[in-house]
Amino acid sequence: MARATMAALITEMRVRIDDQAGTPHFTDDKIQTAYDANVYIARQEQLVACPQRAGAVLQYKEFIHKRKWWEGSTALALFDKDFNVSGGGFTEYAFEGRWVFAADQVNAYPISITGRAYDLGATACQLLTEWLATLKEEYSFATSGVATGRERAALSQKFGQVKALLAAYQAKAKPISVPNVRWDLED
Repeated sequence: MARATMAALITEMRVRIDDQAGTPHFTDDKIQTAYDANVYIARQEQLVACPQRAGAVLQYKEFIHKRKWWEGSTALALFDKDFNVSGGGFTEYAFEGRWVFAADQVNAYPISITGRAYDLGATACQLLTEWLATLKEEYSFATSGVATGRERAALSQKFGQVKALLAAYQAKAKPISVPNVRWDLED
């Protein structure tokens, strides 16, 4: 059974890959497994403060992270400068990677986060590739002419649509980079 904190992310993925009408192709567990294969785990990472001027004073209420699409609020924790867990008092915009506090956090700054963020593009690619594999033997048959009696077979229209959607998400997936270190070269 999928984690309750993943419900909003699973719903978002169903909308993005058009797996919501009638009987869904993927179970919630399958979508969660795909997300978990494309996870970014943050541990005590500092959020970027977005100070706002209130008269002559800067207030630190809004904080952002470079990653978006975070798992629900009970699956993440925000910490103050002394590593005390924030007890709330903020509005979470987890899909945007943004948290807005009701009160100024100047005395708690810097704020850090521990939690999980996901790559929607890579997750969509993984699910759409699996969907394509199930459609590979679906064909549409058409007769080209009554007089010639020729028939032709082509992959189904659904296959083409899923393939086009896959191409779109392949362009959106975050690249994975690996540092190239040459040990045979001297400094």
